[in-house]
This record gives sequence, structure tokens and C-alpha cells, in this order.
Amino acid sequence: MGIGFIDRLSALVRSSVLVEVERDLPTSPNIRGFVVGVSSRFLMIRILSDDFQLNGYSIIPIDTVSQYRIASEYQEMVDYLLGYEGDDVDGFDSTSFIKMASDFEFLKDVHKYFPVVSVFLEDEEEYVFELGLVEEVLESTLIMRTISPTGIIAKDVTMIDLDEVTRIDFGGAYEEAVWNYSCFIN
Repeated sequence: MGIGFIDRLSALVRSSVLVEVERDLPTSPNIRGFVVGVSSRFLMIRILSDDFQLNGYSIIPIDTVSQYRIASEYQEMVDYLLGYEGDDVDGFDSTSFIKMASDFEFLKDVHKYFPVVSVFLEDEEEYVFELGLVEEVLESTLIMRTISPTGIIAKDVTMIDLDEVTRIDFGGAYEEAVWNYSCFIN
């Protein structure tokens, strides 16, 4: 991705322009939402779910983006629905504390406000993710305590090679629900 591509995405930061991002990974679905952060290496999107509700955030490496398009055919309806629900389309100030950088340091900022993250390790054939609590971010390794599908927080940590991470989601209904249930049973 060239500088022009990043500049065009940067121009959309904190706007109410709906975009749809297509990625190079065949196992990865397109991501629809609003651009809230861009760095030379990462793109952060406020996710708009298929039922047109804001549903957390996704940070993806820029080099996995094959293209994006402005989804103008939905814009008027999205503006209406989000306004009707009382959601803020224009500001997205809740992510201003996340410092988008060229490395994974942003995970430290994310962890302060969103305890649970979904870390995706997608490739040509698999769609795998780990759900859990960020313990530490080293130069090339993410150390996290995973949460099982039954809500149990692992006693041992899992180490993930950051070069293999293709997407990080946080603040969505799924992450919130698992965190709340996990707090209830642990």
C-alpha cells in the first residue's frame, strides 16, 4: 500500500463516511464501518454490524487490505438508523486515547479500556482466533490469558507471534458478553 492509499484512508478518520474494507485473506469477511484511526501499518475501524448497529472496533494491518470502497448506497439509511438509536456517527471520541503507531504498542492503550480482545490468526485456509486478556506486549510477542468458550480464564498464558496477527477486535458485543460472563463465574 502506498502513501496515497494511506492518505486517502486518513482523510476519512472520524468522519461519518461508511466504508467497506476488502482484505487479501480469503477466509476473512469484509469489514464495514467507519475509519477511526490510520497509521503506516494499521487501520482501525468502528464496526457496523450486519444489522446496522455499532459493534466495537477492529484493527487490521494495512498490508492485508486489498481495497476499500465508500458504501454510499447505505449512507442515508445508516445515518438515520444510528441517529434513531442515539449512536454518535460523527465523533467516535471513545478511541481518541488509542495511539495508532507502526507497532503493536496500541494494544497497551486498548487493554486499559477494553479488557477482552479477539486476536485473529487468519491465513489462506483457516479462520482462527484467540479471545482473552492482554497481559503484556513485547517487541514481537503478545502475551495473553485466554478465555475458553465456557468463560474460564486460563491460568497459563498464551504467547502469540505478532507477525501472525491479522486482526484484533475489541469493545464489541461478543467481547463484552464473554467478559461479563467470565467475571460472573470466575
